[in-house]
Amino acid sequence: MWNRGKLVIAAIVALAVAAALFSTWYHYRHAHRSREFWGTSMAVLIAQAPAVEALKLDAAEEGPSQDQPDQGESHTVSPIEFGGRSWTVVSGKEALKAPGMSNVRRALVLDTTFDWTSLPSKVQPNWQYALEFTDERQWATVLFDFDSRQIALTGGKKTALLDPAANNDMREFFAEQFTGPK
Repeated sequence: MWNRGKLVIAAIVALAVAAALFSTWYHYRHAHRSREFWGTSMAVLIAQAPAVEALKLDAAEEGPSQDQPDQGESHTVSPIEFGGRSWTVVSGKEALKAPGMSNVRRALVLDTTFDWTSLPSKVQPNWQYALEFTDERQWATVLFDFDSRQIALTGGKKTALLDPAANNDMREFFAEQFTGPK
């Protein structure tokens, strides 16, 4: 026979299961397009990598590859290539503990950061900055062009558009990383 105590426990368990299902649905709904864009393993790496480096890029000149500037133990190969063009790494900076980095990481795997309703420009992006995420087994280098609001993953062929507010916030993040004494 059911007494009040058992009914309360059953109600709490039912409520917990409902909350867990809602949470799963909510997180899936707000991250599935970005996860499709990055790929699941790269999205996990972006969100959880133990090492992050911010990179400032400049269009590489045509001709033979340029030597890579001193960047410590970076995996980044200079020049970085995307879409048949090259960009030289001008400078790199450890960014894991940079102010706002946790927000940037979280934003990169949320659908609301992107403008999925507009198509990326036909103009080829001029990548200005990159974030390199690594766990020493895999690397993901995310490219940013704030003028066209485009973002991409090296090794891929597609770009996505950042939401205007997210574009401004990320531009500000990189400006903070690369200003000050050199």
